[in-house]
Amino acid sequence: MIAALLFALAAAPQPRLDQMSLAKLRARIVLTEVMEEGDSKGAARGLAIARCAPAAVFAVLTDHSKFAEFMPRIAAVEVSRRTDTGERALQTVDATLATVRYALDYRWDPAALRVEFTLAEDVPRDIKAARGSWQLWALDGGKSTLIEYRTAADIGRWVPGPVRRYLQTSGVRDAVEAIRRRAER
Repeated sequence: MIAALLFALAAAPQPRLDQMSLAKLRARIVLTEVMEEGDSKGAARGLAIARCAPAAVFAVLTDHSKFAEFMPRIAAVEVSRRTDTGERALQTVDATLATVRYALDYRWDPAALRVEFTLAEDVPRDIKAARGSWQLWALDGGKSTLIEYRTAADIGRWVPGPVRRYLQTSGVRDAVEAIRRRAER
């Protein structure tokens, strides 16, 4: 109970957006930014607006068993356990340079419209570290949703900076667009 309360309180405040950024988001452009953290590490953030209620987006974000149907680069997903507030999903990803396998532990809070994930370290994996979150905010009286996706990973091997930046930017943009399209269906 206390953990759930703390999790709900951890929900981020809605980002402050200038008029130019908001106009781009309303024009269906996904805004991305990448932060480099070394030769094999990096973090990225994506923002988009979906033309549907937050509940529709949240339903997509918490059904990982269907991710291989619509998420770019995800070849297979197996949900190995599920509770009311999370699940473990074993994933096979075509990461352009290689196929990687790992498991993510997801935790969600419907009241905060937040999903967080971390790499399951007790399962064999092809990456060193991963963590991130999806945060949703209602817009337009609940008819639209601001989506924020944050991810950070350490793939455990050197990748040239320009290639890593391209993969991070396109990966975040493609993931946010896929979630938005699926939720708007």
